Amino acid sequence: YGISTRFANIISPATISKSFNPNTISANGTSTMTFTVRNSSASALSNVNFADTAGWPAGVTVNGTQAPTYVGCGSPLPASVTGGATSVSFSNISIAANSTCTISLTVTAAVDGNYTNTTQNLFIGTADTGSKASATLAVSSQQNVAGYSCGASSIPLVTWDFGTAGAPTLTPTYNVTGITATAS
Repeated sequence: YGISTRFANIISPATISKSFNPNTISANGTSTMTFTVRNSSASALSNVNFADTAGWPAGVTVNGTQAPTYVGCGSPLPASVTGGATSVSFSNISIAANSTCTISLTVTAAVDGNYTNTTQNLFIGTADTGSKASATLAVSSQQNVAGYSCGASSIPLVTWDFGTAGAPTLTPTYNVTGITATAS
């Protein structure tokens, strides 16, 4: 008699990722939360499902009742998500071979802070892939200085003169709204 043990390393063909766009909003602003399920297999997948129910931080909600946007997902469920919901689950997802399924919906948050959200594991039927996704939504009421505009026309505050091509100046000069200075 002989005794032996064999192990199989089963690698799931499906993975899930998640993002917010934009990933920073003002309080009560909106962001598109997108889940991307990737099928890296040469075969189509069906009965793919996942839940995003336990990872929603307090304060993040679905922004109004809406139909999620599905791309490359077959005929998934649900057809709509209730406004104010703090969790979502998706089922009946079918993904073509070597393709992706994207699911998007709009969310909001009223209070400043960083909201990290993690899904539960992705399943193919009842088989747990072990794949989960996480993303962070930042909410800030502070004004975005980088996007600030002083009006319809722009006024250059500083211009630099490095001389002309072939005859550069070794000491550049710059003009600050009518005041000329030399760099040293």
